[in-house]
Amino acid sequence: MTNATIEKKLATMAVDIRRLKKFVKINSAVVKARARLRAEIIKGLKSDSGKPIDAAYWKRLHALARQHASKA
Repeated sequence: MTNATIEKKLATMAVDIRRLKKFVKINSAVVKARARLRAEIIKGLKSDSGKPIDAAYWKRLHALARQHASKA
C-alpha cells in the first residue's frame, strides 16, 4: 500500500468517526427526551387531578406541540 492510499483511508475513517459522533449525540438526546417524557407521564398518572379529554384539549395539545417543534 502506498502512502497516498493510507492517507486516503485515514481521511475516510476520520469522516466516518465524525458521523458516528454526531449520531451518538443525536441518539443520546432522543434517549434523554424519552426518559423525560416517560417521567412526566408517570407523574401525571400518579397525580390525583384528572382533566377531561375532549376536542378542545387535543386542540391545545397540538398547538403546544407545534410551538415546541418550531423552536427546535
